[in-house]
Amino acid sequence: MNRLLIGKQGVVMLMLCFSASIAMAQQEIKPDPRLFECFSRDYVESLQEQPRLLLYYNFFLDHAYFVSDAGGKAPQGTDIREISFREPDENGNFRLFDEDLSTFNPATFNALKYDFRIRKDVYTHYKLGDTGKVLVFLPQEQFTAKYNEYLRTFNLNPTN
Repeated sequence: MNRLLIGKQGVVMLMLCFSASIAMAQQEIKPDPRLFECFSRDYVESLQEQPRLLLYYNFFLDHAYFVSDAGGKAPQGTDIREISFREPDENGNFRLFDEDLSTFNPATFNALKYDFRIRKDVYTHYKLGDTGKVLVFLPQEQFTAKYNEYLRTFNLNPTN
């Protein structure tokens, strides 16, 4: 009788685990609208087949950088107006950053459009022109650790 009860509990546990896996697989991850600014619609839609990559892009856009006030000191780093777009324009030319810095908003900013060089183990700073502010990217190692924690919230193993 006890063996039968333990067997039934095992089957129930397996069914619960399987149900949780199915629910995760069916959970739709919506692409951040900013992805459509730098990737084709077909590519962004195909990311539904690659949830880790979609999660990575979404997470990057919201958590890889922040804006800091230089606190009265001269801002350090490369002027963001020296950074080019990642992709060339229709004539094959690489344009430089041209957004209005007086209305710069990190919540709507799309860093994926630009060719930023993010350092592995130190914060990377880009001066926001003459605003006295700095766009700061997390070190790649720190960002990766945060992203791996985020994956775990979706019951995804970061190493797979």
